[in-house]
Amino acid sequence: MKVLFYMNAMFEFGTSLFAMMKPSTLSDGHQLNKSGKIYARRMGYLLGAFSISSLLIATQPDTPAKHMYALSWSCFHFGVVIDRIFLQNEMHKKLINSTIHALFSIAFAYYTYKGNIPMHMSWKQKHIAILQ
Repeated sequence: MKVLFYMNAMFEFGTSLFAMMKPSTLSDGHQLNKSGKIYARRMGYLLGAFSISSLLIATQPDTPAKHMYALSWSCFHFGVVIDRIFLQNEMHKKLINSTIHALFSIAFAYYTYKGNIPMHMSWKQKHIAILQ
């Protein structure tokens, strides 16, 4: 599943470049005030950094940490889709982009679910024990 991490890195790095160079791209062309531009650029830096970490973790063996990382990407992509559908009501405007986010969310969730991690190393077992 290395390709999943590589594709995610390319997709999000492209988004980070848009956010850093032309922050208004993230607001569908609406004018951003000074604070809005700062936050959009910082989001770009963050996505860029996580894109690099996605490239680096792609070559690592399956570990609970890698699965938690994949789960966080799944939640991020799922959040974008939920934001577009329910909060912005824009899925129809950006159907391709929303579909890509949905597919990434499903793929990362599947990767996490199907991981071949022995139960004694499972992050699920450790975190459930902490909650009890």
